[in-house]
Amino acid sequence: KWQRGDWLLVNVASGRISQLKLPDFDPFYSFASWHQDYVAYCGISDSGETVEAVVAQLGQKKPLLRQELGRARGSELPDSECAPPEWQSQPLRVLFKPANYPKFSFKLPAQSSASASQPARQ
Repeated sequence: KWQRGDWLLVNVASGRISQLKLPDFDPFYSFASWHQDYVAYCGISDSGETVEAVVAQLGQKKPLLRQELGRARGSELPDSECAPPEWQSQPLRVLFKPANYPKFSFKLPAQSSASASQPARQ
């Protein structure tokens, strides 16, 4: 039976594949939205009781944002805790739309915005 799993990072030059460690990412409830090397999603706490907004950057151990949104519903439907986050530019920010809570946006720090506006290396 097919089911969702964790994200993988593939190094095109070496062919090396590694599993990404995304804090509080739940493959069933979380929908990851990417902008260059940034990812935004609604995560589920370790206890499974709360929904959290998370913004992380590849290569960084700590997320840029981890904010509790409230109690998780525990629905049997995938992606049911939060709509996919939407990235916006000028300034670089991400919009979260949790199912049971008010939507809000998170503006990335200026240093993050500057590096994110540069073209991706190939």
